Amino acid sequence: MKKLALFVKVTAKPGKREQVWQLWKKHVLPHVEESGGIEINCYCYDAKNEDIICFFELFSDAGDFKAANESKWYAEYLQFVKPLLAAPSEVIFADPIWAKGMQV
Repeated sequence: MKKLALFVKVTAKPGKREQVWQLWKKHVLPHVEESGGIEINCYCYDAKNEDIICFFELFSDAGDFKAANESKWYAEYLQFVKPLLAAPSEVIFADPIWAKGMQV
């Protein structure tokens, strides 16, 4: 199956980035760690803007993304985090063609 890469830019309300991180750790991190379908998840703070979060995920295939995106736990997380966000997240879906140390 073809892998799926996901790039996301999240804009938190001013001063709320750390709260978004804490919610992510509580509601999302356990599922990321136990998922065999999420090969890479890299959660980052923007180095120049204290309200921006960026993350990258690599899924084994699009079905793994769909399962996570449609799960009850993810819907609950979105309800908690939505009041802390300044704008809708920017999402880019990509088809990986090369990754160091991985067969894509």
